[in-house]
Amino acid sequence: MTITMTVPVLPDTFTDRALMRIVGQQAIVLIKRRTLSGIDAEGAAFAAYSEGYARAKAKAFGSSGTPDLHASGAMLNGLVVRAVDETSVTLGWV
Repeated sequence: MTITMTVPVLPDTFTDRALMRIVGQQAIVLIKRRTLSGIDAEGAAFAAYSEGYARAKAKAFGSSGTPDLHASGAMLNGLVVRAVDETSVTLGWV
């Protein structure tokens, strides 16, 4: 998988922690974009919903379409940068 992104112009006082926060925020954007397209972390399409689940989802949310982990929006919208240090970033949910 190839990921290309434009990093904003960095201020002179930029720290490694600040850079890692930007990396984390960009990772969240990429994860959301990929997931909403119905693609998993390995680049494959999500498996189709079972017939029963598709019916239940349609009844509860009005759509049983392509799996994208976005029934209510809570899962994807809850993904945040949980921690950063000079060399790593941790993503998680609130």
